[in-house]
Amino acid sequence: MKNAVKWMFVLSTALVIGCTDENNEGVDNTPPEQETPVTPPEDTPEPEVPEKEFYLGTLFGYSGDLRKGERTYENDKSTTYNRHLFSDIKMMEKEWWDNMAEEIAYSGIDYVGMDLRGWQPNPEKYIDHGDPHQIKGLLDAMKRRGVDNQFKLSVIDDCPASWDAARNHDLGRGYADWQGGTEADLKSGRKFYPLMNIDVWNDEKQFQDSIYKYIWDRDLRIAFQTIPKDKWIKYKGRPIVFFWGCGFVKRGQKEEDWRPGLKGKLCYILQRIHEDCQKEFGMNPYCIVDQDWPKCDIDIESSPYVDAIHDWFNIYTTPPYKLNLNQSRNGAKVGTGMAGFSVNEKTDSPMFCDPRAGGLLIETLSYFREQKADIVFLEGFTDESENTSYWRSKDTGTNVAGANTFQSYKYPNQRLNILRRYGNNPYPKKQKLEAEGCDYCYDSSTAGDTGTAPSKGLMTRCDDTNYGGGWQVEKLGAGSNANSLKWKEIPLRKGNSTFSIRYKANKKAEVIFKIDGVNTSKEINVATSWTTAEIMTLPQTENGLHDLIFTVSSGNIDINYMEIEAE
Repeated sequence: MKNAVKWMFVLSTALVIGCTDENNEGVDNTPPEQETPVTPPEDTPEPEVPEKEFYLGTLFGYSGDLRKGERTYENDKSTTYNRHLFSDIKMMEKEWWDNMAEEIAYSGIDYVGMDLRGWQPNPEKYIDHGDPHQIKGLLDAMKRRGVDNQFKLSVIDDCPASWDAARNHDLGRGYADWQGGTEADLKSGRKFYPLMNIDVWNDEKQFQDSIYKYIWDRDLRIAFQTIPKDKWIKYKGRPIVFFWGCGFVKRGQKEEDWRPGLKGKLCYILQRIHEDCQKEFGMNPYCIVDQDWPKCDIDIESSPYVDAIHDWFNIYTTPPYKLNLNQSRNGAKVGTGMAGFSVNEKTDSPMFCDPRAGGLLIETLSYFREQKADIVFLEGFTDESENTSYWRSKDTGTNVAGANTFQSYKYPNQRLNILRRYGNNPYPKKQKLEAEGCDYCYDSSTAGDTGTAPSKGLMTRCDDTNYGGGWQVEKLGAGSNANSLKWKEIPLRKGNSTFSIRYKANKKAEVIFKIDGVNTSKEINVATSWTTAEIMTLPQTENGLHDLIFTVSSGNIDINYMEIEAE
């Protein structure tokens, strides 16, 4: 990883355990009234965000083991710290997708880049590890959860997987890319990727059978069939398609070993993608390739089919985030980065970048705004296996990974909140706060009680017909493990904001909202079916971030969510 070739080899080698954001293992309940609830200590305010619009998104992995909750969190190489807040809750795939759609919308990012790793038409060879057909799960969840218009989709072609590993698997050589002639290569019969040896311009059959069908027919084409035109994130009116590195196409140690055999061939692949996409879908993709593409094919620098280049982040450089200015082609300025990184800490080759409890992500996004990036693409919304996820996480303590001691999150929603602060809508007009997704769920009469809804055993399935139901916090208040929910750093707009709750209650109850040390209490009526009740209107003199505490001071309720709507 100290040079481009080595970095790409590491990425390719890491494919089996998750080179982008996945691994390859198989994935389907009366506290006394109080005036001031006991709450966790306040954090130091974060710095102001420089103003500049860009498209902000993250890579999104969705392999079967992740969706089905069948992932292993410990192995002989690495420990997964960034586990999801609900990772101990057994849920159906539909529920997993619903959670992801809601959290993406909550974060305020513009798009997610779906990680494409290809599809095997033979059921006996099927691997659920980035199948583009599965993208429909997110699209359906967006509709169910009422966030259909809150973010868009892009894709990243995970080339070592979709081009090479999927090809080897199809040919009976195992699901892996070429490892440089290792014993595993010899045993499986894997051979070097054949692009250098194929006349792509004159031997259409060999090009189609050996190369292109894995790239287009079994991967990108399915993505374009699955994602509607109006759901693509577009730059200059064109759908954005990212491409991962392709160092595996090279053979030899020096440029002269591979340049002649690869000249123009990656360009030709992109040309065919453009032509087929335009012909079949009437769209001209905005192609953003990895920085090692021009190192493989010298013609990439001048290709009309390359719109921009991204320099994927490097954990061994300072700073690790990268911004490619694309000055030679007048393309988008593309920034790549991460929230932190830890993998292989039990081996002799650990890979680590300190998340600094959110500090690295803040530094990264601030830099991209200051440098006026056009597109920002971050690793990986669901990437728990490399400990660089953005979702709500239970990973709020101190971790020890080999020689490194670090903190990933200060509180479960921290990374989502940071993304929103640096996005294009940091102070949304309307917000929905899921009760089970609060940062703290606790008994306000017990000092130091800072649990979460799942850890308190209060998170249960919800039969509300609004937004597909989802999850609820059950029996919050008297006779329960908790009476209070707290959210950190909620953005409130200048002017009046109205606060409502969606709840059920068998008896009247009294609730308290606390913001900036001020309590507002209200009695709410019996509601045997799900009911929305307006609790208060709060004026704000300016935009700002505020901690919000909701307490049931007498009685108890089931609560689905809270809504905040600014005037």
